[in-house]
Amino acid sequence: MDGIAVNPFNPDLVVAGTEGYILRSTDGGENWEIAARPDRYYLFAVAWDKEISSDIYVAGGNLPPHTGGIFVSRDGGIQWDTIAFDQFATIQRGVTSPSYPRTFIFSAGYFPTVERDTTRPGGVYMVFTQPAAVREPEDATHAWFDGRFITVMAGDSDGIPVRWELRDLLGRPIRSGTTRAGERTSIATGEMPNGIYFLRYGRNAGENILKIGIAK
Repeated sequence: MDGIAVNPFNPDLVVAGTEGYILRSTDGGENWEIAARPDRYYLFAVAWDKEISSDIYVAGGNLPPHTGGIFVSRDGGIQWDTIAFDQFATIQRGVTSPSYPRTFIFSAGYFPTVERDTTRPGGVYMVFTQPAAVREPEDATHAWFDGRFITVMAGDSDGIPVRWELRDLLGRPIRSGTTRAGERTSIATGEMPNGIYFLRYGRNAGENILKIGIAK
């Protein structure tokens, strides 16, 4: 394997880059499956997003024509897309920003025996991909976690507010409140310790539970 990274939110989820393959494990590395076969022979850089648990980047280069490629998955390594294809030399190392989600920082260059191509430069670069917009739910009561904020949304179909309560894994209350019909509440998680949390939310008709994992 040329590069490997463990999901900081889930240690059982591991992705590795090797010669022509992206490999994925869901049991801490005991068993592996082929997740993708990108058009890059050496895949040196593997990095999970530090803010969004489902995002991972794999990057490398091929021989020849000695061009780099960056591959990204938004669902934990199941499906893959290509970004910055053939714009740089072979990408050799890469990390994600500790402060900005969906920001990949990498170095690109040429091997000593390879003739340089001025149209595909080497150096240190940063690629920022705008986070995908969260789909607006159609139902009256909904909540989601985007890696930084827990959001509770209350539709305005019946005028009844949504009550919510956030608790930790041991059941201890963290925060609670009410979201009025037609509005939404965002709960920042930046100051919350790493761990598993549960958000209970709902109207008079019932209750829903959202499980949230936080790791920094």
